[in-house]
Formats: sequence, C-alpha cells, structure tokens
Amino acid sequence: MVVTLHDKRNHRVVGYDNAHGFKSSKKYAAKKETLDHVHKKMDIVPYEFESCAQLVGDFWNSVDYYIANN
Repeated sequence: MVVTLHDKRNHRVVGYDNAHGFKSSKKYAAKKETLDHVHKKMDIVPYEFESCAQLVGDFWNSVDYYIANN
C-alpha cells in the first residue's frame, strides 16, 4: 500500500510506503534496508505497520501537519 502527497511541483512531500529495499541514508551503509517506512520530504523513517486503518489515519495526520507548517 502506498499513499502520497505531492506539492505543486509534483515532489513527494509525505508518503507512507510498504516494505521494499531502499539504500540507507547512512554514509557508510553497504546494504539496502527493507522495512515499512514514511517519506517526509527527503528523509525516510521507519514505520511500524499495524493496520490499513491506522496507516490511513497516520497519513492524514501527517498531511494536516505538513499543510499547517508549510
């Protein structure tokens, strides 16, 4: 499941994504990490998936936060 919010330039500013491999943001990391995660602008942070309902609620809370602060 993927839900995203894009800005007027079509850049993803918030996104909740299911597990897939992505390169770690750590400078010397050699392996890809696989976990559910959240995209917040350029950062990727782990997300503990509980249910679809929880994910959708968390996504809309993140959207509200983004709109209020940008």
